[in-house]
Amino acid sequence: MELRQLRAFLQVANARHFGKAAAALRITQPALTQRIQALERELGVQLLTRSAREVRLTPAGEILLPYATSLIQVEDRAIRDLADNASGRTGKLRVAYLLHGDVGTQGRIVAEFRRRYGDVAVETSMAYSSVNLENLVKGEIDVAFIVPMETPPEVAVKPRYLRITRWQSLTESRPARFVAYRSSCGRSRGIRRSHPLSVSG
Repeated sequence: MELRQLRAFLQVANARHFGKAAAALRITQPALTQRIQALERELGVQLLTRSAREVRLTPAGEILLPYATSLIQVEDRAIRDLADNASGRTGKLRVAYLLHGDVGTQGRIVAEFRRRYGDVAVETSMAYSSVNLENLVKGEIDVAFIVPMETPPEVAVKPRYLRITRWQSLTESRPARFVAYRSSCGRSRGIRRSHPLSVSG
């Protein structure tokens, strides 16, 4: 049993019309009929009765309908959640503050991020620049506030003038501290270019 067959069945069951269901699925009516027939053969039951006027569910179709609905909803939710995760709208972001740095400014940047992207779980820690950089390279955090310092090639560093790609800008006035994040070059797993904290100059 394939999900596309269940989706075809569900569309016909809701529309009660093969033509409308095929149009909604953006497939031809013969292709829709083939999917329904394949599902019926696999299950060994007739799911629909078709007349010149309407399409009706058989008793077996009535039994299958709530299960098909649940399965399709799960598939749709999984696809949506995966897309949100891939685009950076959901997931987890681990941020390291700079110990003894401008905590107020750092906090405002992260607070604004939380406000705009509430579905992203933000975990915070605090340490000196050297520790933040070490943890960043090891992959234990995703983004860190550091002082100007030499960094390995797999770490991208930007002044605190931040532009959030794919979303709007966050700017700060005194770039005496820097934001570092693992870049996508080299072997280190980096923040995706589409991630909210993937910054550009």
